[in-house]
Amino acid sequence: MPNVPKWVADQMENLLSSKYLDVEVAETISYSPEIKKITFRAELSHLDFYPGSSMVFRASDRELRHYTPSSFDREQGVFEILFHIHGKGPGSGLADRLLPGDRLKVSAPGGKKLYDKDKTFHFFFGDETSLSFYVALLREINRNKQWARGIFELNEINRKVPDDRGYEVRTVLRTPDEPAREAIILLEAWIIAKPELFRQSVFYLTGNVASVQKFRAVLKKHGISSKNIKLQGYWAEGSVGL
Repeated sequence: MPNVPKWVADQMENLLSSKYLDVEVAETISYSPEIKKITFRAELSHLDFYPGSSMVFRASDRELRHYTPSSFDREQGVFEILFHIHGKGPGSGLADRLLPGDRLKVSAPGGKKLYDKDKTFHFFFGDETSLSFYVALLREINRNKQWARGIFELNEINRKVPDDRGYEVRTVLRTPDEPAREAIILLEAWIIAKPELFRQSVFYLTGNVASVQKFRAVLKKHGISSKNIKLQGYWAEGSVGL
């Protein structure tokens, strides 16, 4: 539901008021010209949260966008989101202009529960739009003393962000003409080196839809079961929103 008439968005906030939160921007930090962490303050004690939960932001009168918190502290009443500031849409524009003290309404967390807590080995693939989910997922994996690896397909300007933040992932350069090309080369080398480990892993494929589809096809070629592949596309070329 990326675009709705203004009156529908107004009614959603009014008639479903119990599902919306009044939030205040507490802090903003830029990790790169395109990656911005925003900390929000709100009453969260009554809410459920799990890695991959998304919250609906009203980016304009008619445009709604979903974003996934990287952390969610009910007791302190704060949550954080890592935004990709790409300058190509209303959601990016909203995140770019938010400053401490700004107030807005966002929905309570919801969406698919992707984390498979019964698996020991977890593998993540994504891009800039996936960072928030990755951070939330990794926190849960570490809490349960499980194993995690990942590949991020990033613009050159963001290549150092995961390493600077201490995330143990490999990064490759985005290749728009051949989605996931560099990531797939790395993936296949890993699978060949440790086939049994990868057959026991659960895979979280997120971010650009074209890259996700290419990555999934390679996993299927190597015999990875569909039940161990979790999909969450966040954007697609030429699409208004997902």
